[in-house]
Amino acid sequence: MSHVESFNVGVDIYPNPVNDLLYIDKEGNVEVSIKINDGLGRNLFEINSNEQTTEVDMSSYDSGGYFVLIGNKDVNSIVKVIKR
Repeated sequence: MSHVESFNVGVDIYPNPVNDLLYIDKEGNVEVSIKINDGLGRNLFEINSNEQTTEVDMSSYDSGGYFVLIGNKDVNSIVKVIKR
């Protein structure tokens, strides 16, 4: 599990490494932008969410490293996840 402290709330990204479903849990009711980019910087997934838990289906992604970008207008964080 990767834990990020941003936006004055905690964000958990799990499992890491991921096989199929990636979960992004955040505390509080803060709207964030969630993006997933591949190693070449191509955007593969993007959503704006104020849900506590966001589920991302990565089952069709190739094995390798991906970057989860979580942010709002004030703060951005990047977490690397590995797809098996």
